[in-house]
Amino acid sequence: MMRAHLITTWMGAALGVATPSAADPCPANVVCIAGQPCESLITVSGGREANFNGGVSASALYDWSAASCGASTQLPFSSPTPVEARVEANEDFVITGIAPGTPLTIHARIRVVANANTPGGSGSNHAGGWLEKAGVGRVETVASAESPGPPVDIDQVLPLDFPSLAGETFRLTMGARSDSRSGTGRAAVTLTFVDLPTGAVVSSCHSGGTPVPATSVSWGRLKSHYR
Repeated sequence: MMRAHLITTWMGAALGVATPSAADPCPANVVCIAGQPCESLITVSGGREANFNGGVSASALYDWSAASCGASTQLPFSSPTPVEARVEANEDFVITGIAPGTPLTIHARIRVVANANTPGGSGSNHAGGWLEKAGVGRVETVASAESPGPPVDIDQVLPLDFPSLAGETFRLTMGARSDSRSGTGRAAVTLTFVDLPTGAVVSSCHSGGTPVPATSVSWGRLKSHYR
């Protein structure tokens, strides 16, 4: 099951809990499957799954408490029209624990574990993941398998580095997609931060994987304190 690959802990920095207030919501996350209308969610985790006759299936999910997302598809026969799944997960972050306004470099990393397999039939399958920051750039990797041909597996860590200031909110988008025309595709993506200054803490809007030993505050209050 795809979910087994997505239960992953935050690494590289302590992660604080910041609960959004009703007036200051977290960014929406988008999940899309199998040609159905996409769904926008603001919950900490969520996803969609569809199963059709003949073993056709698609799923897309995210979990900000584990900083992860994933997509999978299965189409046991050849078709010119692929079955598709995609998730786009958005989150707002802020660095605390050091003096507000301190210049620093954010070292964000995603690990993408993906597989594409076309056992017989014809066509191609693709599965991959990405990380993006508006105005900075996007890093992405994709496993692509052509039929006839062997399955393709990838396990890569991709860096996205950019300047920021302590107390300054920044938004990241991570995502996963899979499409199958004959066979299967699966991708799992996990986000981490590395090499932060001593004492620095990454806080997120949706949720935290490891609460800091302090009183929880609302996301709006946290941001106003560091403006």
